[in-house]
Amino acid sequence: MPLIPHSVARDLNPDSPDLCLVNPAPLPAKRLDRKPKACDNLLTLPPPARYRFPPMPPASSHPRDPLHGITLETIVTRLVERHGWTEMGDRIPVRCFLNNPSVKSSLTFLRKTPWARKRVEDWFIAEAMDSTPES
Repeated sequence: MPLIPHSVARDLNPDSPDLCLVNPAPLPAKRLDRKPKACDNLLTLPPPARYRFPPMPPASSHPRDPLHGITLETIVTRLVERHGWTEMGDRIPVRCFLNNPSVKSSLTFLRKTPWARKRVEDWFIAEAMDSTPES
């Protein structure tokens, strides 16, 4: 059976002795005729707290990102339904809105052009904030 130095065993179990024998095979059933040792549960301990991840917040609770869960395709489609390609071309003068516009060509352009995407997203957010009823 391998020996584990105290520094490693202490990370796994703070009550472990200086050297602890660890059985790499599954632990046998507990014997009742002897007192349990600190290294008996060495292989069954949960991971240390530093390796546990905090639970994820629910998907709907992202107060700092109003676009969370809304795709760029949804944004472009809603703006086109509400304003049309002409109005979009007037507000953001790019060829994908002015010449032979389509959702597909607009998505391709907006994904490659951060400044244009930001303007479209900001326009969508501003409209969403204006249409939200005040409480």
